[in-house]
Amino acid sequence: LNAASAQLEGVAQTAEPLGALNDAFRAKFGFEPEIGGWLIARSQCAVTQFLARARLDPAAAPRLELGSANLRSGQHLTGVVEPPPGREIEVWQIADSGEAHNITALMRSSARAFNLRIERVGGGAGPKPQIIMAFASAQPLKALKLDRPVPADKALPAVLAESQARNLPLGVALRVFNVE
Repeated sequence: LNAASAQLEGVAQTAEPLGALNDAFRAKFGFEPEIGGWLIARSQCAVTQFLARARLDPAAAPRLELGSANLRSGQHLTGVVEPPPGREIEVWQIADSGEAHNITALMRSSARAFNLRIERVGGGAGPKPQIIMAFASAQPLKALKLDRPVPADKALPAVLAESQARNLPLGVALRVFNVE
């Protein structure tokens, strides 16, 4: 942040909270920030609750990049995750249904790259938001090592509880992509 520019990231169910964030920032600081915003499904709101309550260490956040923000069912999502040196990493996909899947084992270990075939599940019109969430910690957290899909509203509070009990701040990065 410098005196004339700022970059913010926001996650919301609709665009209105992101607009309110923009207006509040402009009123407080006298200039308009650059806001990167992602719209998520109601069933994914456990992510925002987690981010609001977790003890996060921005310096420990992994770098997370996705090849595309919009996919059709059956296409491949490509990306890369780079953890900070000396950090353990776990990567989840949180589906629009709210289920969290650990995809760490699907990554190529040398480059921490991934190439996942994405299928749209369920009906409904319009794009379905999917979240890729990368966690970095100084020590492994058992709660991050999902061995089966788990509702995010159960899995993320367990991560929060373990990281708080062990006094381990987390580095977190997330990106949202949509599946048509």
